[in-house]
Amino acid sequence: MHLLLPRDRISDTVKTVLRFVLLTLVFLPLCYTDFSFEESLISFFSIDEKEIAEHGEMNFDLLKGETEKVVYAQAESVLSSYYSGMYEIEVDADILSDRCIHIKQIRIILFSETKNISELQKAMENFFPTCEIVIEQEVKNDAE
Repeated sequence: MHLLLPRDRISDTVKTVLRFVLLTLVFLPLCYTDFSFEESLISFFSIDEKEIAEHGEMNFDLLKGETEKVVYAQAESVLSSYYSGMYEIEVDADILSDRCIHIKQIRIILFSETKNISELQKAMENFFPTCEIVIEQEVKNDAE
């Protein structure tokens, strides 16, 4: 377009008019575009109930698993104060209908004898007052 412009005094005026025309051609479609932010925000932040139902169960299972790991670590820290042998800890948790996690039972299996099992039981019940604590001893005799 620059080659087609005349080379006299009118050249600057024609260049300015052409710039306005080009700017108008670029910005004119934007003038007729509907920029309703309300609809775009509503669609962006809308919650799909089906997606929540599909992915919600996985998240609750993950949350349940992480809760069981934390309870296991806490039970292990209390247990280490009263017992130094081999053990096994089982945590039984459940997701209630109101989507709360309930720790139903903590089962501790001790593989050697301990004299202070009643103290351990009281300490576990004080640390976990809302769930059932079961402590069992399974001592195996290796001499046969």
